[in-house]
This record gives sequence, structure tokens and C-alpha cells, in this order.
Amino acid sequence: MTLSGPRQTRQTRRDRPDRSDWHAWRVRCASASARGRLLVLVGGAARTSWFWADLLDGGASMEFAVPVAEPLDAQLDWITDALRRGLVTAAQPRSCAAVCSPGLFPHGRQPLVWGDLLAATSNRAHGVLTSGSGDPSGYAPQDVIADEVTSLYSWLVPERHRSAVADWHLAWLEATAGHRASGTPPPTPPPVAPAFPRLPGPGLPVGLAVSLHTWSSCVARTAGVPVDEVWTPVVARLCHIQAVRLGGTDAGRRAETAALLAIRGGDAGGAGRPAAPHGPSTPFPHSTPAQP
Repeated sequence: MTLSGPRQTRQTRRDRPDRSDWHAWRVRCASASARGRLLVLVGGAARTSWFWADLLDGGASMEFAVPVAEPLDAQLDWITDALRRGLVTAAQPRSCAAVCSPGLFPHGRQPLVWGDLLAATSNRAHGVLTSGSGDPSGYAPQDVIADEVTSLYSWLVPERHRSAVADWHLAWLEATAGHRASGTPPPTPPPVAPAFPRLPGPGLPVGLAVSLHTWSSCVARTAGVPVDEVWTPVVARLCHIQAVRLGGTDAGRRAETAALLAIRGGDAGGAGRPAAPHGPSTPFPHSTPAQP
């Protein structure tokens, strides 16, 4: 199979959309277990500046994004290696990763630090999914996923706003993913691995959180809307992507919901929760079947 990379551009950062700072690749994994082995292969090169996300088709399709500054040969090498090992059956360059589509963000504006946020959380998820004592293809247990959502809220959301943001987040999950959050905790699944590593505390760059809030304030002023209408959907989307990375679509969403209910506190039934989110209503990329 002959691979050709995305076309290089000579545009400056100022002149091009931020999503063009990344080369995206969509790969189809040979099996569910091949997904875990693929993550081990990618991580072997210490590619902490990359990001990746799962697409909804039973864990078979993933997208990886690589900074344009990275040599094209390095991108093709890992894909060729994955094909040779039988871990993936197809690999296609994409003009834009699904999680970077402008239509997924408030007012069609992708945060300037979105790629960096995705890379930081990808690196955290990769560390958990490839460091367990069990099969590296296994997903994380529910409590580990819920802890990660809680950590991301601690990192990105001021304490006084967390309950309201979690309330919006729950409503958005219902509206966009067809999931009905309720006050009844989901059943506890069997452990994935006896000694599965716990994610550390937030341990994420404070500067990224500050940059996200600064960007949100600028967009809010331009659009004439409250700043929470801009950054709340971004926080929700980032947490959801991370939950799906760690647990898959269904289990990840259950753990995400459990964490949000705990963060929100109070009435588990959601009294007073908005009937529909006031931000973008476009479904998460994971809610749409991936194209071959």
C-alpha cells in the first residue's frame, strides 16, 4: 500500500486556521485488541505532542493528529509499521481531524489551544491505557474514568462554577449523545485490571487553562454573549473525548455521567436543568458513524 501525506502548506500561523497546524490521519484498527497495541506502538516514539481520538464504530476507527512541524517521514513510518504488523487495515490523511471541525465549537471558532489541550489529555490517557498490569488493550475502569473527568474540571473550571457547568454538561450529553442521565448510578462493572494505574492529580499546564479562558473572553466580547456560553461547551467536549478514550463510547459516557452527577451535587434528578444546551447542539464526533 502506498501512502502519501497531507499536502504541506507555507501559510503562516496568523493566515491559516489553527486546525491546519496539525496533519490528521484516520486509521481503521484490525480489531479491538489491535487498538491497544497501536497505542503502545505510537507511544514508543514518545510522541507527546500528538493527539488522538476514537470514532464510533466499536473502537475500530481512530484519528491521530501530528503537528505540521514534525517531519512527514516520521508520520509515514509509524503508519507503515502499523500496517506491516497488521494492527490497522487502512490509513487515510484527512484535511481536518473530526474533533477539530469548526462547526463543533461556539460561533464556529476553534480555541487557539484546542490542539494542545487534546495533546495533553491524549498523553494522560495513553499513559493509563498502556501501563496497566493486564492486557494493554483493555479500557480503564469506571472509577478511573470518573476521577479523570473530575480532575479535568478541577483544572479548567473555577470551583464556584463547577456545579453549573456540570449541569449544562449533563444536559448536553442527553441532547447530543442520546443518553439519559439519571440519579441512579450505573452498575459497577468488573475491574479491567487488578492494579490499573490511577491518574495523577490534574498535573496539566496551568497556562493552557488560562489561555482557554482568555480566548473564551475574546470570543464572548466579539459575539456579545456571556463568557460561560463559550468555554462551557469546550470543557464538556474535552471531557467527553477523554472519557471515550479511556472507556469507549458507552462505558466512558456512563462514568462521565457519574462524575458529573457528583460534581453537580444536589438534586440528582436534574430539576431546573436547562431543557436544551444553549451552546452548539452538533453531536459529538463519536455520535456519528465513522466513514470507511
